[in-house]
Amino acid sequence: MLEAYTLFSGSSGNCVYIKTTGAEILVDCGKNAKTIEAALKKLGSSLCNISAIFITHEHSDHISALEVISKRHKIPVHAAAATAVRLGPYARACVVEHAPRFMIETPHYAIRSFVTPHDSVVCVGYRITTDDGEIAIATDLGCVTDEAGIAMLGCHGVIIESNHDVEMLKTGPYPAELKRRILSREGHLSNDECAHLAAILAKRGTKRLLLAHISRENNRPELALAATERALEQALVRDAVVRAASATDITPLF
Repeated sequence: MLEAYTLFSGSSGNCVYIKTTGAEILVDCGKNAKTIEAALKKLGSSLCNISAIFITHEHSDHISALEVISKRHKIPVHAAAATAVRLGPYARACVVEHAPRFMIETPHYAIRSFVTPHDSVVCVGYRITTDDGEIAIATDLGCVTDEAGIAMLGCHGVIIESNHDVEMLKTGPYPAELKRRILSREGHLSNDECAHLAAILAKRGTKRLLLAHISRENNRPELALAATERALEQALVRDAVVRAASATDITPLF
């Protein structure tokens, strides 16, 4: 049985929990260890059950809990080498460094990274393959490159960024430089860009889409959902389920 959830998702913190037959892993560790442990307990699990943590990049909303978790639990942390050097000392003691593009195979799952364009030292997404299906995670990307798009094709479920509504961002309170950064090809994916990708993925077999990293200031869940649902309707896709990930609570992919 393959299960996947965002424990929370957004600029205040990101963490994805994946459970396969025989293994439980996390992708990213935002917020704090107490919040992550509380969320896992709601799902009948615990940090004591996590066998590995995979980091996408070094921004604080993706690693802020990692130092405490590493100190307490000594869970192996997998990250690109350039990301690893930005982690705290306890996390670095647990880290397994990789090239940006790497693959790990275990008896319970295989996980492969792919590079995504984002304004960090390096940023990756992940494709996880199990006997019960495949999922992909790409929560920070300024644009959809061929590499990222191909890496997500054919997955039954995808967690994908739908960060901002362009008009809300342009007319909102952010400084001009920050707006330019978010709108750049190394910033964050807009609702419309996410929707375009979602339609392509759904046409190629993706049945579950979870819209993640939704901006609190420059977006609303209903706008993100409407954009993707409209794109799916235009693509004549009627069998895909779309959800918006909560910023503060557990949201299932499946």
